[in-house]
This record gives sequence, structure tokens and C-alpha cells, in this order.
Amino acid sequence: MFIKKKRGAYTGEISVEMLKEIECEWVILGHSERRQYFLEEDVIINDKMNTVIESDLKPILCIGENESQRNKNETFDVLKNQLSTALSNITLTSKMLIAYEPVWAIGTGLSANFDQINEVVNWISQFLLQEFSLKVPILYGGSVSAVNCESIISLENVSGFLIGTSALDVNEFSRICSIVNER
Repeated sequence: MFIKKKRGAYTGEISVEMLKEIECEWVILGHSERRQYFLEEDVIINDKMNTVIESDLKPILCIGENESQRNKNETFDVLKNQLSTALSNITLTSKMLIAYEPVWAIGTGLSANFDQINEVVNWISQFLLQEFSLKVPILYGGSVSAVNCESIISLENVSGFLIGTSALDVNEFSRICSIVNER
């Protein structure tokens, strides 16, 4: 668990100094599991974004809507809120990534369809340009597999993947890497 403190005695947590000591470069922030199980709200994620950037680490900001929000057509409101708060009052850098992970697709085997992914990543790209003058790579995460990765990576604004469950199977992960590297 990453905390926003640079150093100190915080049993069970990981500081940026610890990450830097092991030569970590990238830090995942805002993952749905942290939001759900540890009640990390967007303002906490914003604090962590500041700490990570000030410490010369590179953030991977995870955003995404749950199934209820998707069904109520609230996807873009949720993403706007998450992005606006997480990126508020920080020194923005192109050395960051945004990972769109629809919460309802994580680990379920139900990936968003290509039209949904395309619509959302295009919206994210435009929102970042309009609101923050920021152009950064956008990753997709949510039941990425060797079966669907080639079609997803071919979408214009999908730059890569944040892979979860498929990374636990070395053969599956290797197939995904091969498919992406052949592009």
C-alpha cells in the first residue's frame, strides 16, 4: 500500500523513498480495488499524484465507472470527476499514463466492447487536451486477453494495456505481449 508520505514509520505502507530505493519508476494510483477496499477518494488520489510527481516518479492514474454508473449513463460524469479531482493543482507532466478500467469488466472476463472502449478513450483524450492541455498515453484494462487484445490495441487512442488476471498466466501474458509487439 502506497502512502502519500515521502518517508517515515508507517507500518504496512510503502513510501516513495522505498519505491525509489528499489528503482521503481512507475506507480499505479486510483486502482478500483484501492478505491473500493481502502476507500481512497479522488482527493486522496490527488495528494498521492502530487507526492509521486514531486518525487520524480511517474504515475499511472486508473479511472473507471462501475456497472451501476454505466447502466445509468453516468460514465463520462464519473470520469470527469475522477480526472478533474486527481489532476487538480498538480504540476502535470507528459510522463504519466491514464488507465481506463471499467470496474464492471475487471476480472470478470467481460471486456467492454470495442465501440465502448473507443468512445471512452477518445473522450478521455479530448477531455485531457481541452481541460489540461495534456496529451498522454491511455491504457485499457478490464479482462484483456490474447483473444481480444489485437482488436483493442488497434483502436486509435489505446496505447497499451494495464493487465490484471491475464498476467497471472504466463502463457496468456506471453501471447498478449507477442501480439502487441507484432504491431
